[in-house]
Amino acid sequence: MAAPAEWRAWACILIGVAAFVVLGKYGGLVPATFAIVFISALGDRDNTVRSAFVLAVAMCIVAVVVFWWLLQVRLPLVVGDDRAIAARAVAGFGVAVEPHNLLWVLFGVFVGNLIGVLPGMGPLSAISILLPLTYAMAPVPAILMLAGIFYGSQYGGAIGAILLNLPCHPPHAVTCLDGYPLTLKGKGGTALGVTMIASFFAASVVSSS
Repeated sequence: MAAPAEWRAWACILIGVAAFVVLGKYGGLVPATFAIVFISALGDRDNTVRSAFVLAVAMCIVAVVVFWWLLQVRLPLVVGDDRAIAARAVAGFGVAVEPHNLLWVLFGVFVGNLIGVLPGMGPLSAISILLPLTYAMAPVPAILMLAGIFYGSQYGGAIGAILLNLPCHPPHAVTCLDGYPLTLKGKGGTALGVTMIASFFAASVVSSS
């Protein structure tokens, strides 16, 4: 049975992701980023409200600088900043969460995790193996399943890197440097949760842009 601290960490991670989705739709980039970082930081019992607040403010500044000025991804900072981009993001999420499409996404993420956790089997290998499944599928479910496979295999590679110090494919060699030391300190679940949040945030930004 998981310790109370682990339950608290996972609860804060899930609540943070939910807050990001809701505030990303109705609030904009800044409120959504602040909420997911602040709530997730509270999942670590070593963090105080003040330290979580400071971290969330710092991440909001980093997000604005990186996505607005460096990458030129013009996401709406607050509500009403850019209705067109927000409408595209909402429409994309609306298609993705339709029941039949969501099932294909979940299937892709599940299979992608299974393949991505194997050493040497990255996203390209996973998509290459499962690409024939899309030949008889409709275009939207096929693309969503391939996206699920891609992101699922990316996250699956982090599991071996964080828990076993074994980079399953080259991009996760850097993950070993920070992830495995956290596992040795008993915070492997937290490291996996942070990786999941980062994957979700990056996928959401790319999809909405």
